[in-house]
Amino acid sequence: MTRLTPSEKGMMVEVLKEDLALINAEVYIQFGALWDKTRKDLEQELGFCEKLKQIQKLNEEIHALQIKIGEIQQSMKEYNQHPTVEEYITAGIDPPKNQDGYIYNHHQKYMGIPINSKMDLNIIRRIRESCDPARPLTMLQEIAASALRAVIMSGTYEEARKAYGDFYALDFHRYGVKIPRLLEEIKKVDGENLMNASTVYTPLIGHKKTETVDKENK
Repeated sequence: MTRLTPSEKGMMVEVLKEDLALINAEVYIQFGALWDKTRKDLEQELGFCEKLKQIQKLNEEIHALQIKIGEIQQSMKEYNQHPTVEEYITAGIDPPKNQDGYIYNHHQKYMGIPINSKMDLNIIRRIRESCDPARPLTMLQEIAASALRAVIMSGTYEEARKAYGDFYALDFHRYGVKIPRLLEEIKKVDGENLMNASTVYTPLIGHKKTETVDKENK
């Protein structure tokens, strides 16, 4: 067997880390899409469209009232303005000190998305009814630890190659992760059909069953 140098082993570890980073990024991308779809579904069920129309009508009425209020305020504007420093001094009063106040909002986050409202909590409940978004991350952490450990502990090139092969055999392409394909797989696609080749992937989040379907125009 060909001995694997520390440098070669380090390069293989870096390749594996890049693939794991792509997988992790895809989890969050797909969760974001699931979040948006669930929000739209909930808004439809709760009649948000009709309520938004009512709000728009009320806002138009409010706008008309605001115009009238503005006209009244304009007639009172001179007396409602804040005094200038000179006016304070002229009146024999020390002008107030300017103190800026800041309010810091600390928001909880769920899978990287800030939780700011009751609607956000309803979205989380709805998503959890169909799947557990935290499971892919837990699984990926275990895969990452096992794969990296196998490569690091390998003593030969063949052992390290097999460790990466076992990792690659998990076929993350079917989940939409853009890990570079092996040359053997790329060569399976005819050159004349290369631009038309496509893979229909199964999302990492929100689906229990997985299938890989490779379609080519013949």
